Amino acid sequence: MTELRTHIAQHRAEVARLLEVDGHREIAEAYLRAGTPALRIAQLFAPLYADLVTTE
Repeated sequence: MTELRTHIAQHRAEVARLLEVDGHREIAEAYLRAGTPALRIAQLFAPLYADLVTTE
């Protein structure tokens, strides 16, 4: 996920430009103003796999 996040961040301006060229100026502006979300994948999925962890 970190790799994907980095890729998206690096191409943010290009995506916004393409949105604007395609007539979606409001979406492009909102996309540029939006912050980058914090990826907390391990924390979000921890409850789902916590019961699979066994201790011996």
